Amino acid sequence: MKNTLRIAVLVSFLVPLAARAQPLWSVTLDENGNGTANGNPLNGVLMADPSGGLAGNVLVYTLPFNFPAGSVGDYLLLEPPNYVGVSDVIRFWGNNAGGNQVIFYSDLDADLGEPPYPLADTGLPGSYLTIPTYIPPAQLQEVNIGGGNQGAIHSAISGEPGYIGAGYGNYTFISDVPEPGVLALAGLGGLALLAYRRHNK
Repeated sequence: MKNTLRIAVLVSFLVPLAARAQPLWSVTLDENGNGTANGNPLNGVLMADPSGGLAGNVLVYTLPFNFPAGSVGDYLLLEPPNYVGVSDVIRFWGNNAGGNQVIFYSDLDADLGEPPYPLADTGLPGSYLTIPTYIPPAQLQEVNIGGGNQGAIHSAISGEPGYIGAGYGNYTFISDVPEPGVLALAGLGGLALLAYRRHNK
């Protein structure tokens, strides 16, 4: 009986901890307008810059939930290997009154290959948004996040850009997506290697 009681107490203690460890929301955004919010598809569109950061159209995502005014701000994605050049700016925008728009800016020099170019390749804004927590704006180092993708994964907390006011959550910003041509070449290379091995058996 004592053991059963101990197990019950332990479980009642661990379950809330496990619940807190799980992200309450998860958002993935890439430079081509493809995203997800809590597992549901989320598409970015080209539209006039709502923040006035650039003249012309920029890639804008509209999240299915709002973040408070204190969460408006920029993340600067820094390129490896030395992490001094800004390749992308992810702007959480709400006209300083809370909102749900995310603007994905990408450096025009980031993709030097053949078109089509990513939708976010409209250039970087002339200035960055700061919030009291960050001077200069929050900086994230790009890493390999799998599947050939380069970007950053960040857990926003209170006071950071994009915090929703609903506890712990994750953002995944995909800065570089493998070009279809590169993927096709990699696939052809794999097929050629397989054929070569079969031929020489």
